Amino acid sequence: MPLRSWFLVLLFVPAALSAAENPAKPAYQYHYQTGKVTVGSNLATIDLPEGYRYLQTAEARHVVEKEWNNPPDESTLGVVLPPGRDIDGDFAAIISFEETGYVKDDDAKSQDYAGLLKQMQEGMHESNPARKKQGYPTMELNGWAEPPTYDSATKKFFWAKSLQVEGSAVPVLNYDIRVLGRRGVLEIGAIGALPQLADIAACGKEIMGRTEFTTGNRYADFSEGSGDKIAAYGLAGLVAGGVLAKAGFLKLLWLGALKLIKPLIFVAVVIGGVIAKMFGRGKKA
Repeated sequence: MPLRSWFLVLLFVPAALSAAENPAKPAYQYHYQTGKVTVGSNLATIDLPEGYRYLQTAEARHVVEKEWNNPPDESTLGVVLPPGRDIDGDFAAIISFEETGYVKDDDAKSQDYAGLLKQMQEGMHESNPARKKQGYPTMELNGWAEPPTYDSATKKFFWAKSLQVEGSAVPVLNYDIRVLGRRGVLEIGAIGALPQLADIAACGKEIMGRTEFTTGNRYADFSEGSGDKIAAYGLAGLVAGGVLAKAGFLKLLWLGALKLIKPLIFVAVVIGGVIAKMFGRGKKA
């Protein structure tokens, strides 16, 4: 949070001298963008609806890493704030890019997401003793808040999970969107409380529908002959690797959830900051 300048009335000369020698830091200045914004180095664009605001990479990373206490993450490209919400509000969308390679979607219709969910639930449950030993709350994956849905025409993919965190009466909502591209996947993610599902889903889908890769970065621009690499996993791997990757959460290893996919996509699962905002301040990463 910004430091308050000259918070106390100066009653004593020594205090005044100390304050003069060590002036308070100025509040961090954010420069919000509206309308059609560029993501990354001309990687993609988002045509923001009225009322939405965007923070570019440097300021977005300041929010994610300094305000929300995440470790540094160079994949973060931006933050989208829905109408009427600020960086310390109840939710925002984090935009990032993972250079996974071209994710094949030819098996989209044959995916068994019910089976994948069961594997993920078992893996999360089995990793709870390790979380507890490290002093972190246990987690259980309740199920889909919205099941994985893929649009083969637009190459856009979304799903939402409901998670129960030890000590929290309200389930946590993890909303994930992926836009498939030539060299990787644009990620749009939001964390909130499960009762916020309707609001977060509406905002997420609004942003998803207005997000496009630029020419040369689109899914259709893939060319294996030119050296473009293919990802080591498909759509199911995106789902299994997308749980709570950002948004100010305590770092936890989801040790058992990757039974169906390559060790290559092992991901650190994090939980804490946003939950702390909703339910009381918790342990920092």
